[in-house]
Amino acid sequence: MPGEIEIIPAGEKPLIAVCAALAGRIWPEYFTPMLDTAIINRVLLTYQSEAGISSQIKAGARYFLVRIKSEDIGYLSLEPRIDEKKLFLSKFYLLADKRGRGIGRKMMTFVETFAKNNGLKKIELAVYSGNRSAVGIYKRFGFSIIGTFRRDFGDGLQAVDYIMEKILS
Repeated sequence: MPGEIEIIPAGEKPLIAVCAALAGRIWPEYFTPMLDTAIINRVLLTYQSEAGISSQIKAGARYFLVRIKSEDIGYLSLEPRIDEKKLFLSKFYLLADKRGRGIGRKMMTFVETFAKNNGLKKIELAVYSGNRSAVGIYKRFGFSIIGTFRRDFGDGLQAVDYIMEKILS
């Protein structure tokens, strides 16, 4: 199945809507066991809505839609930070029934190729510290934990994230 994957730019309104719809499916399913529902709803309304995604794109984020045979199955967002020679991997999401099939590896290869093609020397990301599965996956992809920070969602809603990085060869 990984050979059938297509990763396409999603900077236009119709594809932004697809990414927001995917977020609305993925976030509650994946994060409900580990995050307060109020945080999930805040993220979906503020950051992963069509308006939130459009705002991120205007600020320089690059969204990509992941497809298999024209089926939208996930998305990712990259923020090149040229002055720091790094790529910030902001979003990396896949529908539940598509996980564990090598698709994430193909997505990460895309991310690494994007970084290298843009002269960036490392990839950095933030991941919820309670998300043991994702932390383990990123470690298998060659990332290391380099720090933590407290993410404030407002109204007393907070989560502690790990900062992880991968130095590219």
